Amino acid sequence: MSQQDNDTFDPMRFAIDEPDPVVTLHPTRKHEKFVRAPLAWLQCAIGLPGKAVLVVGIRLWFESGCRKTRTVVLNLSRLNIPRMTAHRALVALEQAGLVEVEHRDGRPPLITLLDAPTPQAEK
Repeated sequence: MSQQDNDTFDPMRFAIDEPDPVVTLHPTRKHEKFVRAPLAWLQCAIGLPGKAVLVVGIRLWFESGCRKTRTVVLNLSRLNIPRMTAHRALVALEQAGLVEVEHRDGRPPLITLLDAPTPQAEK
């Protein structure tokens, strides 16, 4: 076989008879819980210091999805991480412009998830 015979592109070589049963775009079980969050928002949160930032952020998006609103109440003591660690993570998310926090005396904070800030164009 010559080199020219191998250079022809045949898209049928890549055809799939059946969809791969392992790859799914939705939960596999009827009542399986999942998180839906914007990728740009998660990428901003990943870049922040501290491991708990992403934990708090994902929990916020989970609560947001369950309640179908971007404003949620989050009890920091129920996150399975130290409360002060969760508080620092929430402050980091707020300073990054990813959330807006309304502190309420004696009650858990009211948190509004914001859109990820757009990157500033260099001048």
